[in-house]
Amino acid sequence: MPTTSATVKRPLFLRSLQLLGFKTFARPTEIRFEGGVTAIVGPNGSGKTNIVDSVKWVLGSGQARDLRGRKMEDVIYAGGERRSRSAFAEVTVVFDNTAGRLPVKVTTSSTARASAAATCCTCCLRPV
Repeated sequence: MPTTSATVKRPLFLRSLQLLGFKTFARPTEIRFEGGVTAIVGPNGSGKTNIVDSVKWVLGSGQARDLRGRKMEDVIYAGGERRSRSAFAEVTVVFDNTAGRLPVKVTTSSTARASAAATCCTCCLRPV
């Protein structure tokens, strides 16, 4: 089948990922994806896979095992030597929708937030 403008899907670009209190990201962290290829590199244990987990979480994964945890509270920064436990975790993903791939008229984002509690973890996900 020949490729036509009707059969080619317009691109949807990931522009940024913002993390706060998610797993190893205690401080506010923003990863920008600006044209071309972006690579996340680092030594073992530096949090590379936590970035993948944050994308899964913000896009709606509600299973702790999908995020390499035993319970959903595991997504919240647990504290360390010099920093106390975070009260919540928040991840925001920003897509560039200028090509109109999504049925909304603006660049859009999705945010997931989890609050720490003694016995449970609540999560609010704003859909894309």
